[in-house]
Amino acid sequence: MLHRIRNCFNIPSEPLNNEVELDETFIGGKMENGQGGKGKMIVFGMKERGGNFIGKVVENRKSETLTPHITQNVNPNSDIITDELLSYKSLRKWYNHFSVNHRQKEYVRGNVHTNNLESFWSILKRGYVGIYHWMSGKHLFRYVNEFGFRHNTKNHTGEDRFNYFFDNFTQRLRYRELISC
Repeated sequence: MLHRIRNCFNIPSEPLNNEVELDETFIGGKMENGQGGKGKMIVFGMKERGGNFIGKVVENRKSETLTPHITQNVNPNSDIITDELLSYKSLRKWYNHFSVNHRQKEYVRGNVHTNNLESFWSILKRGYVGIYHWMSGKHLFRYVNEFGFRHNTKNHTGEDRFNYFFDNFTQRLRYRELISC
């Protein structure tokens, strides 16, 4: 039943504008012997400063995977702020691109930082560990949508959130779809 409810959290968002932070995080698995993301799922996020979050579960962090999500969800000429991941280099074609170099211990340079998105990742990961304890890779996108919905409606009243949610209650999710591989 909860996955059926989470299915309604995928509410389309207006394209992001102005200053937009981009980042990716690894979810699940255990970090052993410095293996980083090995065996983990990747979530890519876009967060407009003072605005909405859009998140996608992706297979990898390559430019050809991330760029279509960015160009579909961020208006051209916006200021894009990222870390030093090479996959973001091509964004200069469409956006004003600024980056910080986390590998060099640079996390903030004036207004250039990804701290708002890092804060969102912290909340998502606390939900993973403290509420759900485990998220299936098959359903991870639903959990990301749930946390995105919570973030994007945090300033709404309970009644507005409820109505907003039920306005999107149009998709039927059958049990056999939930359990199929």
